[in-house]
Amino acid sequence: MEQFEARFGQVDVLPMVKHFMDELDLYNLFKKYVPAAPDCRADHAESLCVLTANIICDNQPLYKVKEWLSKYSDGFVDEPVEANLFNDDRLARSLSALFDADRHSLMTEVSCNAISVHRLLTDEIHNDSTTVTFIGNYKNPDSDAVKLKAVDPKD
Repeated sequence: MEQFEARFGQVDVLPMVKHFMDELDLYNLFKKYVPAAPDCRADHAESLCVLTANIICDNQPLYKVKEWLSKYSDGFVDEPVEANLFNDDRLARSLSALFDADRHSLMTEVSCNAISVHRLLTDEIHNDSTTVTFIGNYKNPDSDAVKLKAVDPKD
């Protein structure tokens, strides 16, 4: 009689998240809009994809992303990753580079890809015009600062 050894591991939702990220072409869009230096061991696009997946799957703080990612470095995903490359400093540098990038064009391309890939109907589009409200009294206001005025919401 043969004995079988059972091996268990958590796969989680990462393969499904990666599938949808690939459909939207996120890696190539990040690479286009947030280029990194050619000598980087992990470019901004890789870091931003790791961060996106982490936010969707587990939402860990930057200093814990490397630990979260190490769970997937053992072959449970198609292409094992080198988790040690994605420390909080590297992730923060990628977020800073994203801040300086043309985020409007990036979001437009991501949205267009989503519309195309998932055949989303665009007959009606809702534009969220969120209102920002400031409340308080400043004792020593800066004379060069933006002057706030009292208005009704959505004015």
